[in-house]
Amino acid sequence: MSWFRSFWQKVKKPLKIAGIILACLLGVGFIVSFIGGYYHDWTWTGFGPYTLPNSYSQREKTLWDWLQLFFIPAAIAFGVLWFSHLQQRRDQQLAEQRAESEQKAAEGRAKTEREIAEGNQREATLKEYYDNMSELLLHENYLNQTRIPR
Repeated sequence: MSWFRSFWQKVKKPLKIAGIILACLLGVGFIVSFIGGYYHDWTWTGFGPYTLPNSYSQREKTLWDWLQLFFIPAAIAFGVLWFSHLQQRRDQQLAEQRAESEQKAAEGRAKTEREIAEGNQREATLKEYYDNMSELLLHENYLNQTRIPR
């Protein structure tokens, strides 16, 4: 999969440039055929005045007829690609949000565990202090030994 990613990175910019050039050429061709159809009576373009078919044959297919056959599938394909791109972007944003919330939750759990460990350590230290003091006071009679006689 990584070979495809590196291949796509190499090819992506030239494909964009080729797409821009193709779109410009198609635009220029459309404008030329439009002008030619209306002002120079190129009937094969279909942009001029409508010619009725005669009773013996059907009207010939024009460029406009062929373009109409192209526009619907192209619009559907563009719509599907655009929708899938939006869906991928939305899924990526959701995944990033999920990862961020999981990271915050993990940090919160780690902080809570540190606080619990610190509390346990304080409690153990205090218990040890109480045990040592009670040992000194009760078993070794330290209270009576430290009094200064008057």
